[in-house]
Amino acid sequence: HDLRGPLEDLTGEKKTIFLIEGVLSYLSESDIASLLDWISRNASTESRVILTYVHEDWVTGRIQDPAALKIHRYLE
Repeated sequence: HDLRGPLEDLTGEKKTIFLIEGVLSYLSESDIASLLDWISRNASTESRVILTYVHEDWVTGRIQDPAALKIHRYLE
């Protein structure tokens, strides 16, 4: 995926907030790594990343933590 188009004005000189909400579960691990690597190389050191993610165990149903399992069953 090419981020240059939408983010071509990002120079690394301005503080930026990257809001990555509801996206990561649709990307492969390598795409996520590429995205975070791109941000780390191109963003100001004062920039921040805010993200949401779903742990793989929630998707596969292999939840081990008793508290998380209780929540998962409640939400089903």
